[in-house]
Amino acid sequence: IVEEAIRQLRTEGLFNPLPVHRGKTIVWLANRLRIRLSDKTEQGNLTIEAWEQQMVKNLLEGWLNVEPSREADIITISVKQGTPERAQNVANKVAEVFQEFIQKDMQKQMKVTEQFATSQLQHIKGQLEDTEKQLQEFQVSNQTIDLDAEAQMIIENVGQLDIQKTQLTQKLEGAKAQLKSLTDDLNNVSQQVISAETLTDNPNVMRLEQQLHDDQIQLAEFKNQYPALAHPQIQRLETRIRETQGEIAREDEKKVTSQTTTLNPIHQSLSQQIIGVLAEIRATENQLQVLDRRLGAYEKLMAEWPEKQLELARLKRKVLLDQELFSALESTRQEASIAGAAELGSVKILEAADKPNHPIRPRKTMNLALGILVGLTIGIGLAFLRTYFDNTYPTLEEAQRQLEYLPTPP
Repeated sequence: IVEEAIRQLRTEGLFNPLPVHRGKTIVWLANRLRIRLSDKTEQGNLTIEAWEQQMVKNLLEGWLNVEPSREADIITISVKQGTPERAQNVANKVAEVFQEFIQKDMQKQMKVTEQFATSQLQHIKGQLEDTEKQLQEFQVSNQTIDLDAEAQMIIENVGQLDIQKTQLTQKLEGAKAQLKSLTDDLNNVSQQVISAETLTDNPNVMRLEQQLHDDQIQLAEFKNQYPALAHPQIQRLETRIRETQGEIAREDEKKVTSQTTTLNPIHQSLSQQIIGVLAEIRATENQLQVLDRRLGAYEKLMAEWPEKQLELARLKRKVLLDQELFSALESTRQEASIAGAAELGSVKILEAADKPNHPIRPRKTMNLALGILVGLTIGIGLAFLRTYFDNTYPTLEEAQRQLEYLPTPP
């Protein structure tokens, strides 16, 4: 869904690589100094297709957040992007594509249901006609045979139980097929997944690169101060630079990306679905056992009937079952046909995404306030420490006053 949403936005021209972000101060200085900034974008050296896939990956890994509501069946979608327009467009497009996906999926299911019901209707119709013909022929040849009110009631009850048993059997077969499908999917999904972050975000590499940068600057200063290459400070720095470069290389050799292992949500979801299907299978099997016991009790009563009366009951029982199946299939076919042609779906967009008026970061006001607070704290602290540890006399008069307090030497 996310991939399709990005593809549609790209086609509509609403999702293109943004220029590399530069602060307003840097842009202002560059303009004042007449320095032309590069036109580099976030696409970098990637092809447009690879960049698009990278954007999908970034959305799935954290830029797109989906939160279900506990109070109602409501899903809230929020998106982080470099511009407010792009965040708004991505959020709305993901919702639209998801809604279309559900509609098409339901229409597809209705189409399959309609085709299945249509194919089964022909079979049941022929079976019903054949059973009705047999019943008619039996009644013509045995005009003296009929069922009393009690027997007729038993046949109707048995017919209803037959219908319920057929429905439960179909439900059980569907649940078992679903269980097999879920089990196959579960076997192809790892219980744990590896979420990767790029090497540039690896905190160890970032720390080592900063140390390497500082050491290289210091080495250049020492070489200007001490032209002799054998100076111990220069040798020490060169050794540390080589060690730091070696550590960075070892980090790169470990993996191109640093990895963390987490539980796979797809595996967890499939496991929960399997538990639910197993419970449904057990409940359906228990219901079938209850129905079999009730049918067995009626069949014991019917076993005492005369042979011809029993045959008449069997035919009526079969006609009743076929009529009910035919009506159910015809109703299912009509409902599926109507639903397949309609714009149905269980997802509705309640509220479109608004364009944000303020960025979520950087929080300039808070950062400025924190900067002022930290700067004042450090400044006052340093001033206090400097005054506290100052053991000098700032003026000659102060020194003379201190000397006056000293005792007169012998």
